[in-house]
Amino acid sequence: MNRRDRHLHPCTILACAIVVIGSLALGCSSTPEDQKPQPLVVAFNQTPITPEPAREQGGGNDATSAAVSDTVRQAVLSPAAAAATRNSMPNSNGEMVAVRATTHPANGGGAGGVGTASAITLGAVVVEVNGTPIYANKVLKMIAPALAARAKEVPDLTRFKQVALAEIQEQVRLLVLDEIVFATAQRNLDKQDQLIAKRMTIFWRDDQIRRNGGSLQLARRAAEQQGVNFDELLDEQSRLWMRRVYFEKKEKPKIQVSADDMRRYYQKHLTDQFTERDQAQFRVIKVGVRQAGSRDAARSKAEDLRTRAARGEDFSQLAADFNDDPYLKKTKGDPTGNAASTGSGQGGWIDRGSFANAKLEEAVWKLQPEQVSELVESNDGYYFAKLERKKGGRQQSFDEDAVQLKIRKTLEAEQFSALRDQAERRLRQNAIVFPDPPNLAPALEMATQMYPQWAAGAGK
Repeated sequence: MNRRDRHLHPCTILACAIVVIGSLALGCSSTPEDQKPQPLVVAFNQTPITPEPAREQGGGNDATSAAVSDTVRQAVLSPAAAAATRNSMPNSNGEMVAVRATTHPANGGGAGGVGTASAITLGAVVVEVNGTPIYANKVLKMIAPALAARAKEVPDLTRFKQVALAEIQEQVRLLVLDEIVFATAQRNLDKQDQLIAKRMTIFWRDDQIRRNGGSLQLARRAAEQQGVNFDELLDEQSRLWMRRVYFEKKEKPKIQVSADDMRRYYQKHLTDQFTERDQAQFRVIKVGVRQAGSRDAARSKAEDLRTRAARGEDFSQLAADFNDDPYLKKTKGDPTGNAASTGSGQGGWIDRGSFANAKLEEAVWKLQPEQVSELVESNDGYYFAKLERKKGGRQQSFDEDAVQLKIRKTLEAEQFSALRDQAERRLRQNAIVFPDPPNLAPALEMATQMYPQWAAGAGK
């Protein structure tokens, strides 16, 4: 790349890459019911689903996908996906989802409206890696959702700058490594290996189209609604698979897991990973002293409810109607919340010894399924529970296939992580990174300009 080309706008550079990849697009099919649109920060690192006809014709992605192991796929993320993972939080189902900011596409801002107040720094180069520039707006765009969410929690600009600087430093580090490893993969992978990366990119693109009704236009629109550019994601997906194939071919073969390694791991983690504790499923009703007006009134109400439950009334409905604990009322008495979220009608399993109310748990373990406990008194009221199911624990044997598979995967992941870090340090030492350390000021200035808008939750 000559000097004039190195300073093209990043969108121009991306467009050139997309022309090549887009020309390889496969045909589209109708969207199965189980392939619904999903947030692209979630979809980005998933292996796409190949339609059954393609598999039957020998054109599926099974063989191609198998060329890159789960160990590599789970450890090698794109910079954007790494940012989303780094700044994720649990949803109502306990699943980790990336935080998202309000988008302002009309202002040209993408996620969080980055472009609205940053025109003077859009073209600023944070760092060049072997002559390829990384622009401030690209850095900030990837972390804008996280910064927008954090801005609402940070009370002043000075503290926000510290938060933003840490995020920017980490994101620049990832983008530098992405460029170094991608360029190394281009030089060192043969045509067949590069073809694997290209095919996986196309499968990802085709999968997103299927999930959006078989329409590329709808897939682009879905991305825009999430504040991202579909073509940029496709380009990043191409780079991601090149890096994954590189690590699969050049680093993963160095992994060596011996039988002795596996036995040592098993013995070390026998208690915390391979011993299943006794578990129970039960529901709880609380009658509070404050809510009842007095301790005597609370006890009388609790005894009445317990009698009704023991006679066969629906315990979950009683728990929903009369519980003085707001959480247990919402979950129909299920301490884990599992039944409320899944609609399964059964609560989640609770390990013996892990329930906060030790006296109530002791009473529960004296029961048989479908029995109701006696009242348990506490400072703030009375509790009683109904046991739904219980099961005894056991110690898993080292000879079980599932145990050995788990140990092998864990040790392979640990070794690969170390090998990947060593390779990245080695490659960085041989790369030309200028300036070093990078010039973070333009990206930090953009984040600072956006702070008032983010802190105010503009657009919500």
